[in-house]
Amino acid sequence: VASGGATFSPTPVNAPAVADPFANEPVPTTNGGFYGSVVAGSGQTIEASPGTYTTLGASGGGVLTLDPGVYVITTSFTNSGSGQITGDGVTLYFPVGSSLHLSGTSVTNLTSPNGMFGITVFYDRANTNSIATDIGVSATIQGAIYGKASQLKIDQLVAGGLVVVDTVSVASGGTFILNCQQ
Repeated sequence: VASGGATFSPTPVNAPAVADPFANEPVPTTNGGFYGSVVAGSGQTIEASPGTYTTLGASGGGVLTLDPGVYVITTSFTNSGSGQITGDGVTLYFPVGSSLHLSGTSVTNLTSPNGMFGITVFYDRANTNSIATDIGVSATIQGAIYGKASQLKIDQLVAGGLVVVDTVSVASGGTFILNCQQ
């Protein structure tokens, strides 16, 4: 769905539905510890290890670097204000009830362990919460975004990999670039 000047690149085409390409993909697990809520605030630089987090993110100029591995986010993954988040070789798993929201003028760059052929964002198959990026953000996700039951709400997003969601909604003036080329 695109309205009010929103664009898709490439232009969507009508095609019959295809089977879920990740139907047999196991739910990601982590051997890491439980770290509670970790948010890099103004003036902070934090390096996070794979594991389970209630909240993980950056805000107000904070810088968060994710070490390679699996991150289980039980409540929210956020980047707001002028926060910066980078992660190379990461998979973020969102159980039912958790969500991803990027806002402000934040910068987020995430890459899966297998580049565009791996999964970077994995929502539980029953998780209906939205995956959201607001206007003003710079967000690049290299690897699949998998949210079978979720809505992908986009103002700004560059995705390099498969996008499997229930609905894609691009806001007025928003841009969604899907680049599945090596």
